[in-house]
Amino acid sequence: MSKPLKILMLNYEYPPIGGGSANATYRLLKQFAMTSDVGVDLVTSSSSSFHIETPWPGINVHRLPIAKTELYYWTASEILELAVRTFCYVRRLLRSNRYDLCHCWSGWPSGLIGFLFRDHLPYLVALRGSDVPGFNVRLRYWDPIVFRPLSRLIWRHAAAVVANSEDLQRLAEATRSMAISVISNGVDCQEFTPSPTNDSGLRLLFVGRFIERKGIPYLLRALQDLPRCRLALIGEGPLEHKLRSLSKALGIEDRVDFHGYVPHQAIGQFYQKADIFVLPSFNEGMSNSVLEAMASGLALVVSNTGGASDLVGPAGIVLPERSPLAIAEAISRLGEDRKLLGQMKSESRHRALALSWENVALQYLQLYRDCVPH
Repeated sequence: MSKPLKILMLNYEYPPIGGGSANATYRLLKQFAMTSDVGVDLVTSSSSSFHIETPWPGINVHRLPIAKTELYYWTASEILELAVRTFCYVRRLLRSNRYDLCHCWSGWPSGLIGFLFRDHLPYLVALRGSDVPGFNVRLRYWDPIVFRPLSRLIWRHAAAVVANSEDLQRLAEATRSMAISVISNGVDCQEFTPSPTNDSGLRLLFVGRFIERKGIPYLLRALQDLPRCRLALIGEGPLEHKLRSLSKALGIEDRVDFHGYVPHQAIGQFYQKADIFVLPSFNEGMSNSVLEAMASGLALVVSNTGGASDLVGPAGIVLPERSPLAIAEAISRLGEDRKLLGQMKSESRHRALALSWENVALQYLQLYRDCVPH
């Protein structure tokens, strides 16, 4: 029998702070708590004071205070402040604890800290999206002079580098040709479940950050041509005022519901009230919200990013980016063909059942053991 592993885990975000990476970390830790094979100390951020939580036996969450202004959005100064605090705190932890491996969620800042302590313990880097050069258009000027050289350095010294989708894997390999494995996100099919089909107008749902990359304005423009559809927007971010103004200018504000931030434990009811999940992003890794929508039995209308074609398959419609017309046509098609809509909803749930967090946890445990020196 293999000896239990002790893992130091770093992530700048963890619920209620952050989005997909935060949720994936929470789900993975919850699965790890069900096995005696691994114990974890997670170092992450807090919007209040420093404290240590023990949500499950063997899982400790060390929260470092950071003066954040928004739960979903990180500024450069906030990232820098947390990186410095994390570096100092990890140095203290290493003086009094022995770890087998450091799991760094994202290439930076977490991967950079793993790299700085590489003489103390091996580290793996789990790539999520914006930490891969070329993914985030906001960083296009910084990528060639800062993040591409930095990524090459961090990845070269890592015991392993793993991406959360094949698309992200290919993008990362353009920065450095190396072995990069893929471990997709999972979904909890007991928490997220389908509800009865709605026979009235179509109910559309978007869940995510209100940022440029998500393409929400294209969805709002599509809604102009979908008079029987109602759209629920879950999330918050710097574009919220612009999105509210746009919906008013388009004359659709009476059919667009801004629900703001919704705690993750309460978000399932919004999936259950919807028929179609729409994600018009310009770029994605492996979207947790798409997986949750699939588990909830929603048809999918998504742009062709993040391995969408392989993930969605017959459970939805994959579209070109930045096209309100394509979004409107896809949704109209499903509204006119309720049989097709029902088939997609059933297929969505069926495909989600094969994507459990239990399986994701087993893949990470095997990767940990592969990385630990024998």
